[in-house]
Amino acid sequence: MSILPPLLFGISASLDALLVGMALGLQKVPLPARHNLLISTVTLIGTVISIGLGNLLLPLFPIGIGTRIGSSVLILFGLYYVGKWLLSRWRCNFSPDNNLCQKKKKFAGHRELSLSQILVLGCALSMNNIGIGFSASITGLPFLPASVSTFFCSFGFLAFGSRLGRSAFLQQIGEYTDPVSGLLLILLGLCQLYH
Repeated sequence: MSILPPLLFGISASLDALLVGMALGLQKVPLPARHNLLISTVTLIGTVISIGLGNLLLPLFPIGIGTRIGSSVLILFGLYYVGKWLLSRWRCNFSPDNNLCQKKKKFAGHRELSLSQILVLGCALSMNNIGIGFSASITGLPFLPASVSTFFCSFGFLAFGSRLGRSAFLQQIGEYTDPVSGLLLILLGLCQLYH
């Protein structure tokens, strides 16, 4: 049995995790291994379900619905980041104490993801894989290798994306990390939606 098809499936199903990791890195949101493991496990579960039940559910569940849900969640996350940045800029511009805004910027970032945010991210990435999983199950892609490949690719891409987002070059964007990471998530959601 060739390992190439499952590997290609894992990479294509997990590329969006790279952009999500970059968005988290730009936000200076830490992504410890346990959080990455949980997100990747939720993604794995969704992918396993979609591959395992693809043939059974295909006539009842339109392929595009999973992609639309996952894309919508990513777009909403992106809009949240952009909106939060616009609101903070508006408040700082009209604040009588501009020094307070400067102090707040120093302590921005380094916040941990909550359990609910971790699960929502995992579900969003998992939903994006439903269409791919259905398609793969129809082509006869081996169930176990494809699932394992998806898990490891998701874990690796999230970690690499987070490290890339925290790089000195991207961190020079400074105060624009909220809208940039938000726009990345919106772009990712739109790409998935209209792919």
